[in-house]
Amino acid sequence: MTWLVVLAVATVLVLWRSVVRVPGDHSYVVERMGKFHRVCVPGMHLVVPILEKVAHRVNLREQVLRLPCVTVNRRDEADVSNRLAYDITVSFTVRDPRKASYRVPNHALAVEQLSVTTIRNCGSWERTDRELGGMLEQALRDSLPQCGLALNRAEVVRR
Repeated sequence: MTWLVVLAVATVLVLWRSVVRVPGDHSYVVERMGKFHRVCVPGMHLVVPILEKVAHRVNLREQVLRLPCVTVNRRDEADVSNRLAYDITVSFTVRDPRKASYRVPNHALAVEQLSVTTIRNCGSWERTDRELGGMLEQALRDSLPQCGLALNRAEVVRR
C-alpha cells in the first residue's frame, strides 16, 4: 500500500515538472540533453523532465539603455577643450531568442559596448548630434541582428 502512495506522489511530481507556462512577454529556450531543442512561445508547453530543461528565459519586451556622460577626445586642434561628453539612449528588443541566448550572454552590456565604441570612433571629429545619432543607429542596425536583437531607437545628446 505504501509503494502505491510513493508511486502516486512520484507520478504527480513528474507531471508537475513537465508542464511549463510561458508568460506573454517572454520566450523560453529548451535544451534536450544539453543541446538546443526548441523555443517555447507564450502559452503552455510540455517538457520531458529528465531529458529536457528550460535553459534560458528571454524577455521580449522593449529594453531601454541609458548611458550618461560618454566622454570623447576630439582630434580638432583649434578647440581648447578637447573633451566632449554625450548622453546616449538606446532602446532594443529581442527578435530571435535562440541567437540572443547563445551568442550574447548579456544584451545590455553588448549594446552598451557597441554604442560607446561607435561614439568614440565617430565622435572624435566635429559632427552634429544628428550625424552622430545616425551613425550610431546605422552601426547598431548592422550589428544587432547577428545577436538576435533589433534596434528601436538611438539618441545622442551633447552635454
